[in-house]
Amino acid sequence: MSARARAQTESLPEDGKRALDEAVEVLGGDPWSGEHYQHGHSDEWRSLAFGTWGVVVYLIHESRRAVLLLDVTWAG
Repeated sequence: MSARARAQTESLPEDGKRALDEAVEVLGGDPWSGEHYQHGHSDEWRSLAFGTWGVVVYLIHESRRAVLLLDVTWAG
């Protein structure tokens, strides 16, 4: 998790933290389940909605078998 995502996660309300934990579990099983992030970024840049109000942007590192959370947004 990037420092930015860590700071954003710390400020989430409890329901947001639970929803993000569920999203991370999904990504652990299938990191490609999210949507392509933005035109101009490689396919490894993805985003996934979580809960009612959240979106996480992440990067898939196939060679490391890892997912790096880059940005967490909660609009609730």
